[in-house]
Parts: sequence; C-alpha cells; structure tokens
Amino acid sequence: ASARHEAAREAVLTAATLLLQAAARRQHARMLARRAKMEQKLAHSLPSGTIVRAHGLVGAAHLNGVTGTVAGPPQAGKDGSLRVPVLLKGAGKARLVRLGNLLCVTGWQHLDPDSRMRIMAATAFSFEAL
Repeated sequence: ASARHEAAREAVLTAATLLLQAAARRQHARMLARRAKMEQKLAHSLPSGTIVRAHGLVGAAHLNGVTGTVAGPPQAGKDGSLRVPVLLKGAGKARLVRLGNLLCVTGWQHLDPDSRMRIMAATAFSFEAL
C-alpha cells in the first residue's frame, strides 16, 4: 500500500508541475506579446531625424556615448525584437538599436507629451538636453 501511495503522490506532483510549467509558459508568452506591442507603439512614436545617443551597448560598446539620428521606421532585429535604425557618428551605416539603448538628445520636442510619457514610463528610454 505504501508503494502505491508513493506512486500516486509522485503522479500528482508530476501533474501539478506540468500544469504550473504550462501556466508559466502562457504567462511568459502573454508578457512577450504585450512588450512587443508596446515597443512597436513606442518605436513608431520616434520620428526619423530625431537625434539620439547610444548607451548600454554590449556588442558594440565602442559606440556608447556616440550620437546619431533615427534613420527610418522600426524594424525587427535578428532576435525578433523591435529596433530603431540609427545612423551613429563614426559607425558608417545605420545600426538597429533597441529603444532601451537610446537617449533622446534633441528632436524630442517634436513628440507630443503623451508619446514622451509613454516612452519614458515603459522603457529605459529617456530624454536629455544638449
């Protein structure tokens, strides 16, 4: 009886674990979908020509602190995240940069106040004056 009880207990624990894992995957997928939707709205709020400064870049750390201009509409990066094409000084070509790795230097005055607040509240994106 003890062996059957232990087997039943293990089966219940396995089933509970599987249910929790499935729930966690669904919650994670929902969070990623919300994040992607918000990033898309935010990226479209940033017009071409806006002057930005790169920060927090890891793969191209030499470009941290470099200013540049938004060069077009947002695009999907290699990892599927939404990125903004930015022509950084000295980079030679436009680079796709995540919003969280950009500081808006000038050009933010062209954004309506609601767009500014959404961008600042939802990301590490912030505004600075020259």
